[in-house]
Amino acid sequence: MIFVYVNLSLGDQQLAAQFQEIPLDLCMVEAERVGFDIRKTTAVDKLPTDMEGMESTMERLLALIDDTYKYVDDVVVVLH
Repeated sequence: MIFVYVNLSLGDQQLAAQFQEIPLDLCMVEAERVGFDIRKTTAVDKLPTDMEGMESTMERLLALIDDTYKYVDDVVVVLH
């Protein structure tokens, strides 16, 4: 899939960008197809859903918060 973005605006003010899928047909000779098939098998099989992405992001955020707490505790111990 290939996407392009289109600016969404109201008058002169840009409000957002919308991504639109562009139809794509691949035409290749056999030698190119072999390389493409190898490359395709190493690509990501499944993109995360919105919920999976949010969960992963929250886990990373919690890990960063834990690291921050540990750092602050270590600084407090050194200062006392």
